[in-house]
Amino acid sequence: MNKRIAQGYKFGNAEDLVQYGKSFFKRKGSSIQQFTDEKGFIHRIDKLTQEYGVVEPNGNIMTVFKIEPKPNSSYSNASEYLQEQLVKYGSKKE
Repeated sequence: MNKRIAQGYKFGNAEDLVQYGKSFFKRKGSSIQQFTDEKGFIHRIDKLTQEYGVVEPNGNIMTVFKIEPKPNSSYSNASEYLQEQLVKYGSKKE
């Protein structure tokens, strides 16, 4: 939780973090992109807020965080980060 607070999130406790994650995965609109990987994990970004999150196949939220590229990163924004995750984890075949 300290990492998320350092990124500017205003979490007072773990429940705040959980509620934020739930609201992140309820967002809709053209700024949302996502894919389901080969193991059933949902990877999602919000291009407006530059956030990335993952939901486990059982529905538990694994993580939500802001994409903050370092100077030596291979990505410069959330869209590029999501693309790297797609290459790394693959896309579920329907």
